[in-house]
Amino acid sequence: MLMGFEIYSLVEEFMKEKNIVVRGIAPPYLFSEVMEGLFTGFSVSDWLKVMGAVPVTGSNLFRLLSTKSHVLLYPGGQREALHNKGEGYKLFWPDQPEFVRMAARFGATIVPFGTVGEDDVGELALDYHDMMKIPILNDYIRGAKSKG
Repeated sequence: MLMGFEIYSLVEEFMKEKNIVVRGIAPPYLFSEVMEGLFTGFSVSDWLKVMGAVPVTGSNLFRLLSTKSHVLLYPGGQREALHNKGEGYKLFWPDQPEFVRMAARFGATIVPFGTVGEDDVGELALDYHDMMKIPILNDYIRGAKSKG
């Protein structure tokens, strides 16, 4: 699971090639205290902020589009990134993709694209269901959920 870490190279290339700052929208827990303690010094959320990312919320998307920002959004979000075994290459878009309506409201252009992900470079060894059967991982996941 790359969890959007390819965004760094995408943002960098847009800056270098097109002189465009692309603002990524990431799951809110990546900005929470759950991610703060993983590294010393600069945390994951610090890096996301430096790269211009914001937590994925309707109000953040509204604010970015209303200021004509270039936005990078994965409509399938973390459900798509954290898919289970046998779900590779599947899309998990919401039934009501409100981002389309909001983009239309501001005259934004939606550019579909794809990236190389873990389905292209390896086989999923453990999915959520497998990890929840391992006591130490189960405890960690439940603890992270309660903090995030």
